[in-house]
Amino acid sequence: MADQAVVDLRLERSNPPFVVNELTHFYDGGPQATQKRKSISSLILNNPVFKSLERHYWTPEETYTSSIQCLAEVAKIIKQHNVNIDNFMDYYWLDQGTPEQQSKWVPLTNNFKILSTYCQTELGHGTFVRGLETTATFDVKKKEFILNTPTLTATKWWPGALAKTVTHALVMAQLWIRDRCYGPHLFILQVRSLDDHRPMPGITVGDIGSKIGYNSIDNGFMRMNNVRIPLDQMLMKHSKVTEDGTYIPAKNPKLAYGAMTLYRSQMLIITAGYLARASTIAVRYSAVRRQTEIKPGYEPKVLDYTTQQNKLFPHIAETYALVCVGHYMLDFSNRASELLKNKNLSLLAEFHGISAGLKAYATEMTVDGLEECRRACGGHGYSSACGIGHIYNNWLASCTYEGENTVMYLQSARNPKSAPLSVSAVLRKTTSKNWNVKNLQDLEQTNTLLEAYRTRAYNKLVIVERYIRELEATGDDKHTAWNKSGIKLVDAAKAFSHYFIVNTFFDTINKSSLSQSCRLQLHRLAVLLALHGIDRLSGDFLQDEFINFEHLKLVRVKILDLYGEIRPVAVCLVDAFDISDLTLLSILGRYDGNIYNKLFEWAKETPLNKTQSCRPSPRPQRAPRERVSTCLLADNIISAQPLPEMAHAKEAIVICLDVGPSMCYAPQGHASKLETSVNAVNMIVSRKVFSQGHLANKDEFALILFGTQESDNELYEDGQYENISVVRPLGPPDLNFLRYIQTNISPGDEDADCILIFFLTLSAYLVLDALIVAMDLLKRSTSGKKFGDKRIILFSDLGSPFADDQVEAITEGLKSLGIQLTVIGPDIDDDDDDEDNNEDDGQNFSNSDSAHASTSRKKRLTFHGKEKTSQQIAGESTLKKILELVDGDSHSLRSALSTLSFFQKRSIKMTTVFRGPLEIGSKLKINTYAYIKMREAKPESWKKLSAISEASNQPGDMKVKIERSYHLNDEDETEIERENLAKGYKYGKTIVPWLKIDEESMKLKAAKCLSVLGFTKSENVKRHWLMGDGVVVLVPSPNDEPAAVAFSALVQALYETDKVAIVRYVYRNNSQPKLGILFPQIKATHRSLLFIQLPFMEDVRQYTFASLSANKKNVPTDDQMDLVDDLITSMELSHAYRDDDGELIEALKPKLTFNPVLQRSYQCIQHRALNPDDPLPRLDPVITRYLAPSQDVTAICAPHFQKIKDSFSISHIQKKKKRDDGTAASVFKDNIDLALDLDTSSKRAKNSNNDTEVGFSISSLSRETVAEIGTVQPVQDFKAMINQKDEDRFEEGKNFRIWQLVMDSIGSQLFPKAMDCLKSLREECIRLGEPGVFNQFLQDMKDKLSDAFGRDFWLLVVEGDITLINVQESSESDISVADAKSFLRSSDAKTEDKAKEVVVEEDADDLSSNNFVPSLLQLDMM
Repeated sequence: MADQAVVDLRLERSNPPFVVNELTHFYDGGPQATQKRKSISSLILNNPVFKSLERHYWTPEETYTSSIQCLAEVAKIIKQHNVNIDNFMDYYWLDQGTPEQQSKWVPLTNNFKILSTYCQTELGHGTFVRGLETTATFDVKKKEFILNTPTLTATKWWPGALAKTVTHALVMAQLWIRDRCYGPHLFILQVRSLDDHRPMPGITVGDIGSKIGYNSIDNGFMRMNNVRIPLDQMLMKHSKVTEDGTYIPAKNPKLAYGAMTLYRSQMLIITAGYLARASTIAVRYSAVRRQTEIKPGYEPKVLDYTTQQNKLFPHIAETYALVCVGHYMLDFSNRASELLKNKNLSLLAEFHGISAGLKAYATEMTVDGLEECRRACGGHGYSSACGIGHIYNNWLASCTYEGENTVMYLQSARNPKSAPLSVSAVLRKTTSKNWNVKNLQDLEQTNTLLEAYRTRAYNKLVIVERYIRELEATGDDKHTAWNKSGIKLVDAAKAFSHYFIVNTFFDTINKSSLSQSCRLQLHRLAVLLALHGIDRLSGDFLQDEFINFEHLKLVRVKILDLYGEIRPVAVCLVDAFDISDLTLLSILGRYDGNIYNKLFEWAKETPLNKTQSCRPSPRPQRAPRERVSTCLLADNIISAQPLPEMAHAKEAIVICLDVGPSMCYAPQGHASKLETSVNAVNMIVSRKVFSQGHLANKDEFALILFGTQESDNELYEDGQYENISVVRPLGPPDLNFLRYIQTNISPGDEDADCILIFFLTLSAYLVLDALIVAMDLLKRSTSGKKFGDKRIILFSDLGSPFADDQVEAITEGLKSLGIQLTVIGPDIDDDDDDEDNNEDDGQNFSNSDSAHASTSRKKRLTFHGKEKTSQQIAGESTLKKILELVDGDSHSLRSALSTLSFFQKRSIKMTTVFRGPLEIGSKLKINTYAYIKMREAKPESWKKLSAISEASNQPGDMKVKIERSYHLNDEDETEIERENLAKGYKYGKTIVPWLKIDEESMKLKAAKCLSVLGFTKSENVKRHWLMGDGVVVLVPSPNDEPAAVAFSALVQALYETDKVAIVRYVYRNNSQPKLGILFPQIKATHRSLLFIQLPFMEDVRQYTFASLSANKKNVPTDDQMDLVDDLITSMELSHAYRDDDGELIEALKPKLTFNPVLQRSYQCIQHRALNPDDPLPRLDPVITRYLAPSQDVTAICAPHFQKIKDSFSISHIQKKKKRDDGTAASVFKDNIDLALDLDTSSKRAKNSNNDTEVGFSISSLSRETVAEIGTVQPVQDFKAMINQKDEDRFEEGKNFRIWQLVMDSIGSQLFPKAMDCLKSLREECIRLGEPGVFNQFLQDMKDKLSDAFGRDFWLLVVEGDITLINVQESSESDISVADAKSFLRSSDAKTEDKAKEVVVEEDADDLSSNNFVPSLLQLDMM
């Protein structure tokens, strides 16, 4: 069968009805283009660097290294053979740069003197260029631009080759001159030194991490901190900045679009090339792969099945169509560029709009085609040997870069020349009502097919145009209307782009000089492309009734006919793409068809097939010392496999502490490195001792000291492994261990005169020997026991003698035993190479804020600022190698102390609190698990012990037993047995007995459930409603795929609609039901729902607070509001804390903020346990940090506090002393004036004989002016308002708060206060001669309250006999006494009847209402 595949492919190519090379010339753009492509390909493909491209098993580092080697080889080929190729960056130099800038930078780029990239996209912004945050501020004095990325989201993100490769970048940044922004412009920035390739000062660069594809390119990020560049490094072809800071704008901002639109045109040809490769692989493989007998005895080729033809042949047609469109758009671009040179912009807008839509449509078409071709290859399509997967992963990004596709469609729709709002410029409405197709022959006519596509596009454009106008007519502004029309706009842009591709394909074929045979083949493909689109998008074409179902039947018959005509030449059609095997990189798509032999050979060469053992082979290593080979490299250790990591298994930790002389050095007044290390060890052990949960105190520790004068370890003999002592074997940590750490660890030799001698006697292998002893201890102590993790923590400044000839042996030992290594002490991560070593250390992530020399010196300083010795530098280099090989980690002493300063709890075991279905209605149930996400941590309960026992000679465990007894309240205090007790409920003065049987009967028998009651907008849930003692996270049941899919859909739906679910939650049978809310949460790794409890009615507290606006003095000014806003901004926590590197970071993150109360408790308990007679220590400074704002925040907000202090008149008011001579004159002095000016109305004065008496009170002497009536004391406020002197405030205050109190009252809660207000209004109206005001008010109230809401209050008015003011009460009234009395009687019977009806209705409503749902939630019920 393997040989048959070769024969089959040969037969496919025999006697083609056309010249294959002629189609190749058509595909390339002409014979000359084919010749150029082949000549360049031969130079590359014959080069051994490219022939060795077997990338399937490469690491990311190997992939990148190979790409750099290939780039270097391409540069050589270009120079040696004077090859002229297009450079993408040239477009920007030529399009945006002045002639002087072009003459300087283009040669440097083309000769590979510099490598450059384009930096536009930021971490927080992409296509929206105007929203970029990177700034370029012009310094007029120095004539320089200062580049900054002021925020995290301003970080440049995604530029290709930025991480490790390029030397320069074109940076898009906002231009600022004299505090004014002039929008985004391009700037030339040198990223790396041309001498040593290090980042330039102020620039931080790095790799953004692994990607789905294109991992040969080091896409990077970049941050800039006050990076200065000269004036001439702004590209100024169109807009300019002069030396004095004058900005000269471009004549037309659209001139900047040229480079990007040109590259989008080139992407059409590139995307055609990717689809050509996938089509070639799939068609060739399908032509040799045989599958399933169609009829007995004959197993046909897969390509003979019409289903396979339906998958592949349309993509062949799409490939040829895309390359035609690409050549057309490049020609279009050249014409537009020629016009641009003469400042003619007539084609630019059209070119931009069409190219944006085509870029989006073509990349989506290609990505879909790549995946369909891969699946058409069956099971082998999933293998890397297929080659399509690699192509797909790389080209998938094209839907995003150079403009995200949805944005591109919208830009295309927005363009006036290709947009829906100007359809006549490109399309015209068909004159026919129906498609003029009657038979299969009609479907071969170009104009007939184009008419269908033109009509579809036209109708899409008309629909969206009409929709936008309708929205604007109903009140939407143009931006809102455009946003609401987004989906229709995208559909319209797609329809136009689709039409453009089909039209251009036919037009290119018709205008070509091809032979008749080639023209026939391409015409078939064009017809297939058009008909396949109609069939695939039949809904669109049928929608306008231009095409009917009879037409669609003919289309599908014709498609099958075309498949039959294309099938014999399918292989020749893809051969015309002329893609070599070295370019194709596919075994399935080999030109010779020998796929099975080569696929088997390829599989045998995989790394896993190099050995037959399931255990990895040890790496080659140098011959170890004899003593290492006897203890570390024994066969049983090297071959030992690490225990599988078990969930929640205990940990074995060996701490290796250097107590050598170099650790004891410290300047006066500072702690030595040994003292600091001992403190860190104490913190590590303390965290384990005070850990809580199911694994508390199960982890085991051992302590090894090296650099000691004595030697005490299992490997010590014959002078080997000396000066190393195992002072604590592996075991659980306890207080004795903590006491030893605090009191018994001392330097190896405390005599200063002997330090140097002792130092010289230390073994050169001391540090590595200590690691070997620790590994041996772990191996022996954990053998046969279950430990999840094994770890060695090494504390050392590497000041002891050091040798590095056992690195590989130690590395293999650590790996084979599954031991994790952590080094604390040296700044290994930030260490640079020696000054004499100019090689790159591989750490491209660096920040050069100063000259390299000063940076290097800074990093060569020790913990106390002392110069590192050459021995320390060599030791750090050796340990760095070990850590890299075993994936270990390292920390400086400073960072370790800040990390370990808390008695952190052990992580809680994931235990479900609910397992069951999430019920939505009666039909939908989603199996879920619920876990506690957040709950307040409670301190451990205190044990009750006997103080008497503690003071005795034999205290024992001091435990006490608590016993409780019950007695009658009589003289004898008669004891009652517990079983004879009963509960009672005090009901008035009677105690109602409550037996156990009653208690059980009273309980609500609720079944376990989690059921959705309804959905509501998240904004309807008030923050103060969230209650309960924690948050529960809900996830789909493990290994339940249907549940996961349904659950994910629910979360996504809630997220997109901004809604939440209201649920009834009973976590187990007969437990109390809870009302709760489910919030959607979408993370990068999972989706979940967060449950938070909601209150019932009884849980809500109703309070009424005084109005602050009642007094104008309480209302701040706008300036005062701004000052408080500034203060709040200055106390922003996102940049409130400065880390060890001096960078401002976010403070008080909950996941990083420990409870100071708990930490203080642990600190005191530990101190009391270790020092029972000493007083408790002061509060730890690290804990103190959480109890006060950081110094940085305090310094920043200090000036704002001062401004607020100055703005607000804050003064100390001293309490006045009582007057000893309190006379009537002094007390009533002010009231004399008040009485004189109380009422300026003659009418009111006439009817107010007691004004002075009524208006006066002692409290009124000090009362401030009332500006508004509040709800706390509305009567007093009303009286104070209408009695203010020099003002007539009656009209303003007459209605005061009566309506509000009645309407806002819950039940009759506020009715008494409203009645007081009504009575007060009546009294004041009588007093001031305004009866008409009250009578009208009362009449309005009767009309509004007697029929509907508030009738209960009206009944109170009737019962209180509050009627109209009659003529006897006020001479100004026109209401008789009889009319006033009848006013209330006329509504008594009617109101009472209606009230009875309402009571019945309300009772019925109460019985049927859902008391689980708060009334204020507007639920979208199912």
